[in-house]
Amino acid sequence: MDSIQSEVATEASPMLLFLTRNARIMALALVLCIAGIIGYWVHAEMAKSKREETIAELGKILILSDAQMRLERLESFAPNAQDSVKRQTWYSIMHTANELKDYARVYTAWEHIRDFDDNIRATATVGMADALSSQNKYKEALALLESVTSNLKDASAPPVYMRILALADSLGEYERALGACNALLGKTTNPSDISLWTQKKILLEEQIAAAKK
Repeated sequence: MDSIQSEVATEASPMLLFLTRNARIMALALVLCIAGIIGYWVHAEMAKSKREETIAELGKILILSDAQMRLERLESFAPNAQDSVKRQTWYSIMHTANELKDYARVYTAWEHIRDFDDNIRATATVGMADALSSQNKYKEALALLESVTSNLKDASAPPVYMRILALADSLGEYERALGACNALLGKTTNPSDISLWTQKKILLEEQIAAAKK
């Protein structure tokens, strides 16, 4: 490069002068770029291999016919599972625990699922509330559902309010049930739903009035 640079006349094009004077730096940059590409490729291949191993291990657990053993293996597997399969692992735990009617573990599984994605928080909260109800913890279930109503998206709101309405009504909490009923009326344009919730609202208002006498 020194030899080439010494032979380049000062009147040569600026681009040629630039290339000859910075050849070493450019060569080093090229080497570093190639090294980076190779490093990224190696990392991607290793990650892909690890993911395939993790999926294979999860598959071996899921085919276990003994539900109790499957549940225990899944719970041991979940903490170290890659992020790409962690959600599927917790869904599998939830389904297996449901199969065993182990509702405390169903609740825990839904609790983990709830944190994966804001779009499924409402569904997961309903799942947690149902798990509590299955353990006869109706007041806790009702409080849990009511705690998320301020952050609900319109599409996910009706199932939550329907659960609140059913639980509050069964507990004799008619004011809370009426609140849920009004929320449902405000979030639907379907004539049959409007008719259903309007009738329920009238009945709840009658029950509230009777309780105050």
